[in-house]
Amino acid sequence: MVIVIHQASSTTNAFFYNERKVKEGKATFYHSRNTPSSNPFIYSTQHRHQIFKRIEDSNIRVNNKGLHISFNPTMNDMIRMGEKGIRTDIVQSYPSASNLGPIYLAF
Repeated sequence: MVIVIHQASSTTNAFFYNERKVKEGKATFYHSRNTPSSNPFIYSTQHRHQIFKRIEDSNIRVNNKGLHISFNPTMNDMIRMGEKGIRTDIVQSYPSASNLGPIYLAF
């Protein structure tokens, strides 16, 4: 599995990038952390964005608040683990993510 981590220019850019990927069918939402709802997709895109902005704005000690993490399984990973196994592996292998603030994982 290839994991790409980079500092996003802003949380807004990373957020709308992921939203666009979901709309295009290239990603699906499957997990969130540090949000008021276990399924933020019950709200509109603008409402989800406002949730992220409130969380981000409340963390005044952090200068670069946007972080984009992309998990990209190989075909071998998909065959060996299946989609459910990969999702479980990502969530279990990344437990410290809750310390980073708003987390939005798209697969």
